Amino acid sequence: MLPLTDGLLKMMNFKYVFRWHVPFLLLFLFTCRAMAADTLLILGDSLSAGYQMAANAAWPALLNEQWQAKTPVVNASISGDTSQQGLARLPALLKQHQPRWVLVELGGNDGLARFSAAADRADAAHHY
Repeated sequence: MLPLTDGLLKMMNFKYVFRWHVPFLLLFLFTCRAMAADTLLILGDSLSAGYQMAANAAWPALLNEQWQAKTPVVNASISGDTSQQGLARLPALLKQHQPRWVLVELGGNDGLARFSAAADRADAAHHY
């Protein structure tokens, strides 16, 4: 049996434990919870929006089913979006969702509309 020293008695004191250990434990738990809620934001066109598909059949929805416990997936894709339109929406989406990762799937509609790749690069450089 260990002798009860002043230090051991002090550590067993409820006020001491509550005052010094519980706040650190709560901070640790909230930090772990925040780390577990890393979000993936998908910014895309019809390929990611699931054009003419059931909402739960699009690949971002399937990815969300697989990852939701660890990484929530926010699908901010809009069918018909061009790179310029997606870039214009990006700052507000970043502010709203505060994602850790962003996956950009844009450009198909730029090709269909015959936008110039050089103009897209210049526009992207202007924004970012």
